[in-house]
Amino acid sequence: MAEFQFPSLVLAENATREGANKRSSCGCAGSSDDPEGAFELEVFSSKRESNSPSSFPSDKKTTPLCRNTVCDQSTNHVRIIIGCDARRGFPYSIATIKVNPPFSSIGAVSTGGTGFVIAPNLVMTAAHVILNPDLTLRSKKVKFLPGRRKDECAFPGKWIESAYIPTGFKYSSKPSPRTYDWAVLKLSGETIAPPMEIGGVSVDQIVASTLFSAGYPGSLDEGKILYWGSGNTVDDDEGPILADLDGGPGQLLRTTLDGEPGQSGSPVYLFSGQKRVAVGVMIGSSNCNAMWAPFFSTDFMKTIAKLISDPDTAPTGMNKFVFEVPKEFPSCAGIFSPPLPPPP
Repeated sequence: MAEFQFPSLVLAENATREGANKRSSCGCAGSSDDPEGAFELEVFSSKRESNSPSSFPSDKKTTPLCRNTVCDQSTNHVRIIIGCDARRGFPYSIATIKVNPPFSSIGAVSTGGTGFVIAPNLVMTAAHVILNPDLTLRSKKVKFLPGRRKDECAFPGKWIESAYIPTGFKYSSKPSPRTYDWAVLKLSGETIAPPMEIGGVSVDQIVASTLFSAGYPGSLDEGKILYWGSGNTVDDDEGPILADLDGGPGQLLRTTLDGEPGQSGSPVYLFSGQKRVAVGVMIGSSNCNAMWAPFFSTDFMKTIAKLISDPDTAPTGMNKFVFEVPKEFPSCAGIFSPPLPPPP
């Protein structure tokens, strides 16, 4: 396989915060800079579809159309909505998804989560999407469905051959074990879905930027429709990132992004110039103050580089899990039950 190149660890361009602070009201992120065509984001309607690039929704422009939904703490913190629900359903066709990153890189994981392509044969997701609380596999047969919309996919689905998960991961409401709540999935064959650019972004740039995420919430449209929303890092006494937890190397971004089961494993990304770059992976949280995402730090990226260069060998500090790979082609149809996040 050709060598996979990462961007420099600190990108030269510096994105600016675009007025996205939705914690205190139902105003969502917004910007007058809309290179992909002006579009007013709205809740998904099955009657509305378009393949026109001029009407494609720019994730650099949103409007204060927010459903009045609060953080639901009554069911194991299942739904984390900060301020208001800023997520929007993706109302466009498969043909549109194919040609519009990062949506073309994002797909559904059949255990009920989200994943995104990071190399032709590798997908990033959350560890709890793959493992039960006793650290056994949630399913022996798992498929990745890139660009899923209803019962169709923008690109052919692939079976998961193996998964690499940090040895430090366990179900817990404490931040430290959750820094390990991520997994890299090796596909049974290369996907033609384009890889998403990841890492190489400084904490300062992240703090100065509007953050976005896109995934498949299980309670909305049967988990078959991609939803995306915006937010920022959390600005309080704990800071935007939890680092040096229990002396470990892991780091957690703290964001105001909204989410629920099904969105676990979604990319947390920002704009660097015209590029969308993933800086973390959504995993949920143990409280309603922030949505957590393991941060793609320098050490994190070194581990990913090893997996890309040798996807058959577990790097130091990672466990390998092997799946069954059926002979039949993986279907995009079906309703997938998302796993509950680690309990509070």
